[in-house]
Amino acid sequence: MRDLVLMLTYFCLAPIGLFLPYVGLLVWGWISFMSPHRQVFGFGTLLPLNMIVAGITLLGLILYKERVRLYSDRTLWLMLAFGLWFLLTTLFALNGSAAWTYFDRHIKTLIFAILVLFLIDRRTRIHAFILLIVSCLAYYGIKGGGFVLLTGGTDRVWGPPQTEIADNNHLALALVLTLPLINYLRLNSRYLFLRLGLIAVFTLNSVAVIGSYSRGGLVGLAVVFFALFVKGRYKIVTVFVATLVVAVGVNFMPAEWETRMQTIRDPMSDESFRARIEAWGVAVQIAMDRPLVGAGFQAQQTAEVYYRYVPNAEKPRAAHSVYLQVLGEHGIVGLLLFLGILAAGITNARRIQTLTRRRADLVWAYDLAGMVQVSLVAFAVAGAALSMAYYDVVYVMVALMAATRKAVERQISGVTLAMASQPARFELPGTGPKPAVPGNVSELGRR
Repeated sequence: MRDLVLMLTYFCLAPIGLFLPYVGLLVWGWISFMSPHRQVFGFGTLLPLNMIVAGITLLGLILYKERVRLYSDRTLWLMLAFGLWFLLTTLFALNGSAAWTYFDRHIKTLIFAILVLFLIDRRTRIHAFILLIVSCLAYYGIKGGGFVLLTGGTDRVWGPPQTEIADNNHLALALVLTLPLINYLRLNSRYLFLRLGLIAVFTLNSVAVIGSYSRGGLVGLAVVFFALFVKGRYKIVTVFVATLVVAVGVNFMPAEWETRMQTIRDPMSDESFRARIEAWGVAVQIAMDRPLVGAGFQAQQTAEVYYRYVPNAEKPRAAHSVYLQVLGEHGIVGLLLFLGILAAGITNARRIQTLTRRRADLVWAYDLAGMVQVSLVAFAVAGAALSMAYYDVVYVMVALMAATRKAVERQISGVTLAMASQPARFELPGTGPKPAVPGNVSELGRR
């Protein structure tokens, strides 16, 4: 039955991409972020849903009647350069067969993010993408949080099988990235019942991070709560949710969870952390031997490569760090491009906040930029211990910042031209409209 529902929904929505490519892009994102075909058990698991909708979207882009403007942002050029560097490092990869498989997977991520730059160019489309990310990932957070509360946290929360977020650590980081976006929706929801519902969703997703037993996820969760308290409005909500989550961790989770989390204070006492240090060392040594192009995708997980550096290792291990993962696979140039993409997202977010600081009509962009900054910082911190360098949601967030900046600059420019075309009016000092500052509830009159 679930197969039929999935196929009916998919084949009703995907063809719209021929006429409205951004709708095809949303369907593509739905399949990529949520992997709904991993929630069914029949023929729905066998169809190449992403490939089909990607082809429809690209064909729709060719036939698209609306003019698509190229936005010459550093994000675009960095992503293009990163994709070309993927190609070069794969040509010289130590494990060619695996490298080409992962090249195919990750180059699609960059193509998807670049299409976001082209097609998501106004508030409604940006907001639709945020809703898509939140609904796809919060679904697993709601399930996971409910599972923790029902079982007392005796079992770990896992992601959907055969996906980027199947691992408990990867799911935890994905949920951490989603939390600020949930808060963005709460800040920009008009109705009280929606805001209360989003607080509940935020809480359950936080509990799911706790229930994943991921130490990196816990660190990322702490970063998000701290940033929301420092940067966010309505700090009492942040304090309330943080108190609930801490109460669950302290009074609800079993002793096994507490023992695992305590290793954060003394990491060298934990065997898995010592194994990570070993894996970090292998990534660094690979980069020293091949500083320009690295070893290619998945080379470190190859027994022949790993045992070359650690002959007595128990088994080959992933880099367990987004930075060392890129360094080992794509060399110093690849790492610089990766860092440049993250920096471009944060820089665009800061620029958006500067442009919209006193614009009541653009407070949504101010809020979104602030929350995406929190997500990217949490990724930068928690990702230091996880191999998720090519997670598609991160690249889409960076692209959305460039798209939001484009929309903001276009709106500000349009307002400026409209004001310039109007006849001048004489006003006494202090009688004109007062600018609204994001964060001042009384001036915005919206919450």
